Amino acid sequence: MTAEQFRSQSKVVQREWANLLLTRKKYDVYVSMRARIALRIASIIPIANKEEEEKLIQAEVRAVKDGKGRPVTEGDIISAFSKGDEGVDIIRMICIKYDHIFADDMKAKFSNYDTMLAAEKKKKPEKSNTSTTKGKAKKMGGAKLKHRAPSVSNDSDSEESAESLSDAPPIGQHRSRRAGSKMIESMGSDTGEDAATASEDAFSDLEYMDD
Repeated sequence: MTAEQFRSQSKVVQREWANLLLTRKKYDVYVSMRARIALRIASIIPIANKEEEEKLIQAEVRAVKDGKGRPVTEGDIISAFSKGDEGVDIIRMICIKYDHIFADDMKAKFSNYDTMLAAEKKKKPEKSNTSTTKGKAKKMGGAKLKHRAPSVSNDSDSEESAESLSDAPPIGQHRSRRAGSKMIESMGSDTGEDAATASEDAFSDLEYMDD
């Protein structure tokens, strides 16, 4: 960008460029511009020895990055660009062809774009409500499963049941003892030798059954 092009820019654009050089320290191209402007104001450059001049510029660049550079104002930078002391390389793009057919097609398809956008925004709350309802249904389903869970026996319960069954006496022995006790109770009401004989027979039957 030449001095003439910079002067043709609005005051707002000129200040934006000046502010860019004052605040940006990441890119050396901008810091170098500020360093040269500061050295010119201090009448340190230009000098005949270009190598020595470059060393002075690099030293000022390091000082600017460290926050110790020479003071430069927005007006100093605008003045340097306006006189042509500094210039910025820019890329100028020129339109050489425009697809009017494609543009007209898009314009026809989206002529009611504002209405389509408003309708799309109205659909979003409905989707969120539906998802919320589904989420509640899932939670209720999970609660039902948790309610039915206690009725299902686990392995430990099965093992305890098996152990209790193993400790119980055989079915035949259990029934024989109950039968023997009933016989003793019925015979206990009798008197005389018949009762004693019956009792001995009952005890002998019990011993036979236990074996």
